[in-house]
Amino acid sequence: MSGMAARAVRKGVVAAALTAAVVLTGCSSGDGEPVDDEIAGSATPSGDTGTAAGGGEEAGGEGSQAQDVAALESLYADYWAALVTMENAEELDPSPLAGIASQELTEQQVSRIRPFKDNGMRRDGEPAVDKVTVTVDGDTARIESCVDEDAWLLLKNGEPADLELLGPAPRVFDAERVEGDWLITDTVPAEEANVTC
Repeated sequence: MSGMAARAVRKGVVAAALTAAVVLTGCSSGDGEPVDDEIAGSATPSGDTGTAAGGGEEAGGEGSQAQDVAALESLYADYWAALVTMENAEELDPSPLAGIASQELTEQQVSRIRPFKDNGMRRDGEPAVDKVTVTVDGDTARIESCVDEDAWLLLKNGEPADLELLGPAPRVFDAERVEGDWLITDTVPAEEANVTC
């Protein structure tokens, strides 16, 4: 199944997934103000009425930047849906990230989740994702959001673990257009976040 077809299959989960984020993934953000040839779009996936900002055709790029922002917002929702599926499942299965994340990022997530699964732990529910912002620069992009994981329970052998409630925190990822399709490729440290949570 192609990356685009895999994303299309996940469209039914996108609404719920837009409010999902992973508790243990790295946080990150942009490293500066957008330059003139960049475009920043924002969406508010937890039910707010924000819209994506769009621009004209991108010089040398594939399609308009507004289309890229929309594609990246959808990809980001699919990414969190995949991570929620992986963390909420009894067994570890990385296949939900196919066509969404790079092989390297998929391997990082599997390495991060495996010890929890090996110790009888899984998640229940989903975190809330808000203030999604996409910045596109040619064939690269940065995606930022605020993630509140307080409602996403960690279960050990079916019983809720006692976790400190931390509230929303920034999450930032880099994405890259590979052979015409966008992939989320890396996490960025939270200290670099531009989003305020």
